[in-house]
Amino acid sequence: MNTTSPVEERKNVPIFPDESANKSPRSILIADANDQARQSLAEALSGFGYKVTGQVAQSSEALAFCNEHHPDLVIIATTDGDPETLDTVSAIWTQAQSAVLVLTESLDPAHVLAFNSAGAIAVLAKESPDSCLRATIESSYSCAYAIKTMQARIDQLERNLVNRRLVEEAKWKMISETGITEPEAHTKLQHYARSERIQLSVVAEQVIKGDLKID
Repeated sequence: MNTTSPVEERKNVPIFPDESANKSPRSILIADANDQARQSLAEALSGFGYKVTGQVAQSSEALAFCNEHHPDLVIIATTDGDPETLDTVSAIWTQAQSAVLVLTESLDPAHVLAFNSAGAIAVLAKESPDSCLRATIESSYSCAYAIKTMQARIDQLERNLVNRRLVEEAKWKMISETGITEPEAHTKLQHYARSERIQLSVVAEQVIKGDLKID
């Protein structure tokens, strides 16, 4: 007999019920102006089994590195929520789509809020124990991975919707101009796309603009 209550069962349901659960970063970039602290952090991360693929002194260098190498996670050490670091955090997350964890000397609520608003997955005190850092990396990166996965799916759905609208508009233009039926118009568009080996949406857009007429 199952004695598990509905509440207890619910505790075992992941927030993101897909492959994003329990994800670990495969590559980490460290950005810290303090050479000794940067090296110490790299050694700690390597000891946990993480792969540190880069180390830079300035947050601005971190963005350039991310745009070229796309690490899974960037750990940025800072003293406060200065505008330059905030802009870098935002750019890394939105442009390079690398997750960002911020280590700061002060967990001032205003600074934490500013970093979270910029896109940081977590903000942690620099003096936190290594075990706390590891737990934060594991939990926050899983959430960040899930967010990126869902955003990619949303973007794909939006592209599919736009493409479908293009095809529908092209079909009705062909119907109004030639008097063919909707299935005939669709077949002609598909046949042309296959014969020319180009996407159906590209053919539809050319038809809509008047650059292509399909007999």
